[in-house]
Amino acid sequence: MRLIVYYLLSIVLMCLSCSSYSRDVTVLASKWQHYTNEDETGIYFDLLRLIYHESDLRIEITDYHRCLNLFKQEKADILIGVYQSDLPKAHYAQWPLDKDAPIFAFVLKESPYNNLASLTNKTVAWQKGYGFDQFFNTIPNPYLVSDLETGFRLLQGKRIDAFFDYQLNYRPKEHTDVSFFKVHDAATLYLAFQNTKRGRLLAKIYDQRMPVLRQNGVLASLFAERYLNSGLDEFVAH
Repeated sequence: MRLIVYYLLSIVLMCLSCSSYSRDVTVLASKWQHYTNEDETGIYFDLLRLIYHESDLRIEITDYHRCLNLFKQEKADILIGVYQSDLPKAHYAQWPLDKDAPIFAFVLKESPYNNLASLTNKTVAWQKGYGFDQFFNTIPNPYLVSDLETGFRLLQGKRIDAFFDYQLNYRPKEHTDVSFFKVHDAATLYLAFQNTKRGRLLAKIYDQRMPVLRQNGVLASLFAERYLNSGLDEFVAH
């Protein structure tokens, strides 16, 4: 029902002209609760369905490292939620997608660690492909894990000193022996497009339609309580 409302609110998009492109738009994403759910629901998927409403989205959800590799092999039109430094050869729209959540260090409650400096020369893990190394030059050799569950399992098994990830992935009932503290503020996330004629067209359509969705209130409705932290309300294209 919510998605139907978004489509009705965004009917003005039909008035925007754009060049023709294939009805199928292939999209890669890693699983982020509320944003890119395994059942192909979530804020980012709903947003792309609004932007490319003439098309059918073909979605593949896999781990972020594999997403990067598949995108580099040109197996998809769009990769959701990247830092531009992760794919410097990709094409990017002017409009961002969102602001990434702050990065937190998860540590055992019994440990002495309480800030980033205390983890210097310690064994720190994060998920492969996340690109966190650009933020933490004091951790030159992180232990890379394939998924969230492995990271917390290694931490709780005392095989690593800290696991870096997002607070939304913390589950109090499962991680009763874990505490956390912030190690990096929010950063800007983008959609990566292929640096081709088709990719640049898809990026252009995104740039045309995002301000319309903001003006008619659809972005605020879609992101709900997360909208104020997204940076979209104050974004100015140049």
